Amino acid sequence: MPLLGGIVSTYEGAFDMFAAGADTVLTGIGAGAICTTRIMTGVGVPQFVSVMEATRAAKQFKKKFVIPDAGVKNSGDIVKALAAGACAVVCGALMAGTDEAPGEIIKKDGKLFKRYDGSTSTTQKRREREKTGIDLAHFEYHIEGVEGLIPYKGSVASWLDYVCAGVRSGFSYCGAKNIKELWKNAQFVQITHAGLLESRAHTVEVLS
Repeated sequence: MPLLGGIVSTYEGAFDMFAAGADTVLTGIGAGAICTTRIMTGVGVPQFVSVMEATRAAKQFKKKFVIPDAGVKNSGDIVKALAAGACAVVCGALMAGTDEAPGEIIKKDGKLFKRYDGSTSTTQKRREREKTGIDLAHFEYHIEGVEGLIPYKGSVASWLDYVCAGVRSGFSYCGAKNIKELWKNAQFVQITHAGLLESRAHTVEVLS
């Protein structure tokens, strides 16, 4: 039976997980859209770095894999995560606004949203306390996440079509037909803040 372990953010953590028998390791502490772990605890590593470090550890073994858990904001992030060594990605916030995701649809200022909260948000802590009967005075106060609203996206099928189109295009730019070819062909460069602004829509007022 394949064993999935985590979550880690360093080479050492990933190496130990693989050495202990994990086939795949989840990476990422504090990278989620609604996660405040890095602020509350001062602990965490940028997700891109953690993927590359875990991948470096995976290469010390045979048939070991890495999956980033959190930090994916768009299809481009998926391509970059895979190119950095991941074999798949976990998409929380990216899918949270779909019909199939839990939570009710909320209308605010004429726009539709769905509520999104993390496993360590105040609401989830209270639910867990009520469900398990945990009687610890400090339990509800140890919060490492927030609650928020995320734009409604419709069905997960139609949203995935949109996301996958971007992923396929990213692969094509790298001359890759599959993930293994992406690992081989992709190259990374460090960009400036000006380069980041240039990468986005600019100079115009965006209509859609």
